[in-house]
Amino acid sequence: ALDSLDRIKARQAEASAKFEAAEELESESSSSSLDKKLAEAGISKSTSSAEDELARILGK
Repeated sequence: ALDSLDRIKARQAEASAKFEAAEELESESSSSSLDKKLAEAGISKSTSSAEDELARILGK
């Protein structure tokens, strides 16, 4: 009986881990996640010219 209970607990833990992994993959694949990571890296979606970007990089 204890072996059966252990197997059930193991299956539940595995199912829970799979569910959590699926949720994490879903959140990572969304475009808002990518936009957030790009913003944290200092990369924005603004439409600036090459001159604007050069000035930003050179700190002018």
